[in-house]
Amino acid sequence: MELSIAYITLISLVGLIASISGGFWGIGGGWLILPALLIMGVPHEIAAPACLLQMVPSSAPTVIRQFKKIGWAKDGWGWRVAVPLSGMCFIGGFLGKPAGILLEEIFNSRTPHQMLYMVLLFYVFFNTLMSGEADKNKIPGHWRSRLGLTMFSGFCTGVFSALLGIGGGTINRPVMKSLLKVPEKPAGMIARLSVLLTAFSGCCSYFIGVSNWSTSSPAMQALIIGVILSIGGVLGFPLGSRMHAMVLNAEGGLTAHRSFAWLALLISISIGCKLCGMLLTGQMILIVSGLLLTAYLVGITYRSWKYAKQRRAV
Repeated sequence: MELSIAYITLISLVGLIASISGGFWGIGGGWLILPALLIMGVPHEIAAPACLLQMVPSSAPTVIRQFKKIGWAKDGWGWRVAVPLSGMCFIGGFLGKPAGILLEEIFNSRTPHQMLYMVLLFYVFFNTLMSGEADKNKIPGHWRSRLGLTMFSGFCTGVFSALLGIGGGTINRPVMKSLLKVPEKPAGMIARLSVLLTAFSGCCSYFIGVSNWSTSSPAMQALIIGVILSIGGVLGFPLGSRMHAMVLNAEGGLTAHRSFAWLALLISISIGCKLCGMLLTGQMILIVSGLLLTAYLVGITYRSWKYAKQRRAV
């Protein structure tokens, strides 16, 4: 692996663009980073752990800063949602690599879990697009009856995310928004926490026990690429989080919520292209979409900033 200035710059730029959307919606950014690395010729066994690794330093500062704001009072979202969902994501993340090995041994292919992920994303698209924004002051009384399902969802998300090299926000957000009726602001904070914990445990599943750390080994190459991705990630993730806060302050919670639907649709289309043998087409769809979605997020943030400025002037 030749680390030229152009190569490092390109990977850092990918990390920056992916992390802006990651910080905004509370997802890991692997949806964009993984296809970009694959197009650049990075094997999946290197790209997946590199994606997970970059999420840790990228998301950690924002998660630490927002942690107290999640809501840790007796009836807050912290104990009711953040702990069971994020905790089980953390546990599930340790099983990502062995689960991937087992599935490939059983099916001799990655197709079954990719198809499952595609179907799930189609459901997320329609559910998110049609649903409204939850009452920010109301905590549903039925949360205890769904606690087991929440924990099971978190565990499956952790395993699946570590397996594919994604942060899991594409699954966690719909669970919180549709199942538990979590408002946009705490949902974003909890999703970012889940990304950090899932990425950390997922990294452990890939890197713990590695004996060969030569420069040509997959583990070392994943480590190097992950660090380079983090150069852009540590700038992009807090920027995306700040953009999300600006949209919410301008009463754009529903806009932020429903905009996530289009990301889910684009990822599912890309996976469909891959399953049909159009791998390059699917990867290019995600890369172009990543640029367009970043421009869209910048646009709605600017509009929200102007709206907030006009309200203060009245």
